[in-house]
Amino acid sequence: MLAPGSARASFWLGLTCRNPCGPRQHPRLEPALASPLSLPSLPPAQTPLYNHPLPAIEAWLAVLGAVQQPGRPCFWRLRHGGWSADLELGVEEITVVWQPGSARDGSATAAARRQFPYGLSRADVEAAILAGP
Repeated sequence: MLAPGSARASFWLGLTCRNPCGPRQHPRLEPALASPLSLPSLPPAQTPLYNHPLPAIEAWLAVLGAVQQPGRPCFWRLRHGGWSADLELGVEEITVVWQPGSARDGSATAAARRQFPYGLSRADVEAAILAGP
């Protein structure tokens, strides 16, 4: 159990989306979003996600092309080529549900769901998300 008021507890409370600010509403993130190539608030890519502040995770998702869902600050949608993904920032992990496009023969394909704990590096989670279903 996390001690109330600890830095780690504050981080996890942020991930439960008690902070309604999205990345586009957060004044400290405006410069980062204006220039996606320079994200000074992001730790190195091999750093576990639990060492990233919530605004940095939101900025990273925005740079990937994900869009925060209106009224649902923990939910993001990413469209990429022949598939889309719904991402949920949970308490202990990021849940990704890929909705693939139709198969080449016209048949529908099933959705794939994976959970990535915040102990994984940002680089590993990004590679897994962008690999698609």
